[in-house]
Formats: sequence, C-alpha cells, structure tokens
Amino acid sequence: MISFKPLENLLKSQGKTKTFLKSEKILGGGTFTTISAAIKTPIKEGVSISAIDDLCKALNCQPSDLIEYIPDSALDKSNKP
Repeated sequence: MISFKPLENLLKSQGKTKTFLKSEKILGGGTFTTISAAIKTPIKEGVSISAIDDLCKALNCQPSDLIEYIPDSALDKSNKP
C-alpha cells in the first residue's frame, strides 16, 4: 500500500501545512481528502499521476519525497494485538 506520510514530513520541513495544498489550489477537494487520509492510513488507489506531478511542482520535490510503499504484510502485523 502507499502512504503519504513523507508528504507530511516534507510540508513540515518547508513550514507548510496540508491546508496550503488546498488553499493554493494545488489539489482539488477530492484528491486533498484522499491524500489527507493516506497520511494516516495507507491506500491502494485513488491518486492520479497528475496530482503527484502538481505536488512535485508546487513543493519542488521528487515523487519519492511524497510517498512510501508499505507492504500489506507489515500492515497486517501492525493491526494485531
């Protein structure tokens, strides 16, 4: 699954918040909602390449600065008591 936790860290390092992405019209409402949720809970679908491109332009970064891959098996282990 894909996590956007690195995006949160990048925003913090640049002195910005998630709200910046919406207020500056970098992301539309639906994409903003999906990415905001994906910071907390990894996702398998829902974000377009054009949204990644827009983020990279706005934040002057590479896609690897925004996302990370987390294997499903790692998530399964973290959900067990």
